[in-house]
Amino acid sequence: MHLLTRKSLLLLIFILTLPSCTSMFSGDTPLPVTFEERKQVRNTALYLQIPRWVSETYDKQIKYYVIAFDGTGNDKDNIDGNSRQTVVAHLFNLLTKAHGYNGQYYKGPGTQKNFFPRKLDSAQCYSCKSIAKKALRDFEKYLKRSIDHSSNTEVRVITIGFSRGAAIARHFMNTVGNKFQTSLYLDRNIQEAPLVRTIGILYDTVATSVEDELQLEIAPSTDFLLHFIAKDELRRLFPVIRDFDIDFPPMPGSLQMLDVNHCPSPEIYTSERMIHIALPGAHSDIGASYKSGLGNYYRVYGEVALSKLGLIDKPYFVIEDDTFTAGKHDSRGMFDIISDFIFGKEKRGAKQKTSKELSKKEFDLLKVRLQKMHLDMNGFNYQIDSKGTGSIVFDVRKQGNSLQFLGTYNFINKVRFKYDAKSKQRSIIYSFPKSSMDSIITISNKVWNSIPENQNTRLELVELHSHKAHAIYLFVNCQFMEVYIN
Repeated sequence: MHLLTRKSLLLLIFILTLPSCTSMFSGDTPLPVTFEERKQVRNTALYLQIPRWVSETYDKQIKYYVIAFDGTGNDKDNIDGNSRQTVVAHLFNLLTKAHGYNGQYYKGPGTQKNFFPRKLDSAQCYSCKSIAKKALRDFEKYLKRSIDHSSNTEVRVITIGFSRGAAIARHFMNTVGNKFQTSLYLDRNIQEAPLVRTIGILYDTVATSVEDELQLEIAPSTDFLLHFIAKDELRRLFPVIRDFDIDFPPMPGSLQMLDVNHCPSPEIYTSERMIHIALPGAHSDIGASYKSGLGNYYRVYGEVALSKLGLIDKPYFVIEDDTFTAGKHDSRGMFDIISDFIFGKEKRGAKQKTSKELSKKEFDLLKVRLQKMHLDMNGFNYQIDSKGTGSIVFDVRKQGNSLQFLGTYNFINKVRFKYDAKSKQRSIIYSFPKSSMDSIITISNKVWNSIPENQNTRLELVELHSHKAHAIYLFVNCQFMEVYIN
């Protein structure tokens, strides 16, 4: 009997479990968020260098239209008890209901009422292209109803998408030029129709099963693309789409701003035309569809983007107090857990899409347009109010049976190490300002042996408190060691 190849076995598991519950392919196990990851999430705001899109670049009347494409299985009007509306629905409601913009929301693939069409669409996304086509038809109806084609008008389309909805958004932004005038150069010379330009606010683009059917690169119609990516997504069927803009090559950045860092650095690339940033959390943390946790931050960063674009007037943002303690998530279902057991863990796959090069005249006009929009952004100020319980963090150096303390965080006042030679028990004793009581952390042999000799090391206790779990976890250099209190 021939052994199944790896791909054949994965495909067999996929086919056999297609009609089963969604837990085969997705999960929502809460995980603690480490000290460095919290810093990375907070520091993201520094990289949101977004052009002020409401700037007037020509002597035109400007109108705005919102198109929102939700992810697979996501419908803002049909939410189960373990979820909430995605960031796509949240931003769409904010723009259309709270700020009066015209627009259209499209529920995600795999949201049909009948079981088998829903499961088949979830797997194959046969509706992806038809959703994009419907969005084009609806947009055309809006233009015919609302725009005088003889007028000097520019229509700016705010395109929002999550998951496969982000892939549909990319396809829409690429195909809009087939039907409407999107060229800055042609608009300057042939003003026979409204100019249509787009921006994309996208969350963790995946194009599973439809990558070859959709146009996924940065579109010629696109002024600016903001793409948030899930750094901790591990599922084999969710390779992410990454961008390379040939006209505005992105430059790498860093969210590591501590003197010593141990967690992997998230990817970040920026240019005048694009921000590509990978942040802690799984696919639906980035899409903010879990009830609580890191998604709260990513919702707010979507609001910050809209505010910087000039589309909403909101200089003050509030993060819920329990955001970090509610954690991020392990999104793997049984399919990936079984696959990891059989084949070992893998890094998430990625597919890079390179933009089509703009003509020299088109590029020059877009560069001037973006420069003006970025200059108009100068002087914009905002504040994010974030509270919550911090982790207990010590930077140490192990020398024999002693620990030297190099630094502490989150208001720890006094700290010392105690080793009882008789019982061989090790402990860290610390206190906070204005507290008369000491706190004690007992260091197990497992934890002690994981601390490297004569190297800067970070020890931390991290609380996780969600509707599914409540515990305190001990980490060494960003690696989970043990549950300290359960």
